Amino acid sequence: MTRKDLAALRRCIEVAERDPMRREQVRHMRPRLTKALFCCSVAQSESLDLKPWECPPCESEPDDSDNASYAEQRWRARQLADRLRAAGLSIYEPDPIAALEETAARVNNTSNEAKGASDDQIRHDAR
Repeated sequence: MTRKDLAALRRCIEVAERDPMRREQVRHMRPRLTKALFCCSVAQSESLDLKPWECPPCESEPDDSDNASYAEQRWRARQLADRLRAAGLSIYEPDPIAALEETAARVNNTSNEAKGASDDQIRHDAR
C-alpha cells in the first residue's frame, strides 16, 4: 500500500465520520485498516451512487469465488480503478470521479499555463 493509498483511506474515514450515525458505527472498528477499507467502500458506493450489487473500485480485484455476475461488476469497477491509477491516484479515493476531474483540471490548468508562457516567449521574440 502506497502513501497515496493511506492518505486516501484517511480521507475515507474522515468522510464517514462526518455522519453521526456512521461515526458511531465505525468508532470501535479494529484494526484501523479494516475500518478504513469499510469506510472507503461506503464512501465510494455513495459518491458513485452504486446499487447494492455493484462493486466500488476499492473492491475491484478479482476473486476466485466470484460468480459470473459479480465478476462482471468487479470488471466494471476495475475499469474505474485503472483510470484512477493511470491518473496517478489511489483506488481508495473517497470520490473517484471528483478526484479524476480535479486531476484533469489541474493538468489542463498546468498545460494552459505552459502554453501561455510559450505564447509570451513567442510575442517577446517577435519584437
